[in-house]
Amino acid sequence: REALVAQGYFLACQARPTGDLTLVPADDLPTVEATVLRVERPHPSVVRLYLQPDESLRWRAGQFVHVVRDEGLSRPYSIASATGSAAIELHVKHLPHGAMSSFLCDEVVPGARLRVRGPSGVCVYDPSSIERPLVLAGAGTGLAPLLGVLRDALAANHQGPIELHHGAVEASGLYADDELRALA
Repeated sequence: REALVAQGYFLACQARPTGDLTLVPADDLPTVEATVLRVERPHPSVVRLYLQPDESLRWRAGQFVHVVRDEGLSRPYSIASATGSAAIELHVKHLPHGAMSSFLCDEVVPGARLRVRGPSGVCVYDPSSIERPLVLAGAGTGLAPLLGVLRDALAANHQGPIELHHGAVEASGLYADDELRALA
């Protein structure tokens, strides 16, 4: 919630206006150009993209951005990089016949230009929970926001126990297993 408040959002059902308001539809999130810095393939069906936005985006690890193609096709991808990182890290699952995932996994190379819209979402690390247990669970590329939250928790020197559960149909689908073991 803090990330949204920092961007000027509020919970309309709980807000008590004290002056004039300007309402903006969610579709009016900022859209910026970004350069693909790096493409990694940790698994045959997963691509990690590292993007450098041309303009500053105020995002937090665990939020998501929409990648937007020229013809308007848009898909959301969660941010796996720690808040304040120089690049936005996205994990993309290559879906058979997926218009966006096939494009990102088969055609995008370092130096390519993409548009990103956002950020959105509230799956972020809450620094006030620094002493509480933190349990993160996800499957496949659902690891991306969890990895971002984990990175922020570690950067904040989280004091409570942390458990991260990453599932996959096959052991090879645990594409970040070595990295997670190193963080442990």
